[in-house]
Amino acid sequence: MAIEARETGLDSLAAVGVPSGEIQGVRVFSAAVIREPSVKGVIAALRTAAKGSDLVLVDAGDQAFNRVVISLRGVDVLRQVHRAPNGAFTHVTARMAADRGVALEFDLQPLVQLRGWPRQRVLQSHARLLRLQRKYGFPCTIATNARSILDLRSPREMAALTRLCGMGEEETLRAMATPPELAGRRREVP
Repeated sequence: MAIEARETGLDSLAAVGVPSGEIQGVRVFSAAVIREPSVKGVIAALRTAAKGSDLVLVDAGDQAFNRVVISLRGVDVLRQVHRAPNGAFTHVTARMAADRGVALEFDLQPLVQLRGWPRQRVLQSHARLLRLQRKYGFPCTIATNARSILDLRSPREMAALTRLCGMGEEETLRAMATPPELAGRRREVP
């Protein structure tokens, strides 16, 4: 997949369950995704996930869950916010994310796969999150959640998809540069 990523114009990618390294000029960052519904479960998973991964991503939940997760050391990205209940990511959570340097993921997969009202809901969610990002300045990332080379998107395609929710070209490039910056940070785990 790294070779195909290079052919599409990407210079780095994050992958779950693979070791970090460089494959034919593409930097591969080891990522861990935590899908625990409880804070207690996230803390337990964080202890093991943070040790062997460059990036730790946690699925979003309700507002209280998101606030606690953002405050945990070792969490790099809050993902799947568009699936969380309404009001799960507010101005308070946005300010916390900005203060802690926790990024928010803009997932492009539902923009490609969904149609009709569900797709509109995702677009509205992304636009709302983008307004919060512009106001509070927390980092954001762009993900395709590719499971095969058919799901990979070139930077040009990603820019076109992010334009649908109002993201400019400069914001898109900054979001694509965020994962290497996050992977470079070192933090203690609780």
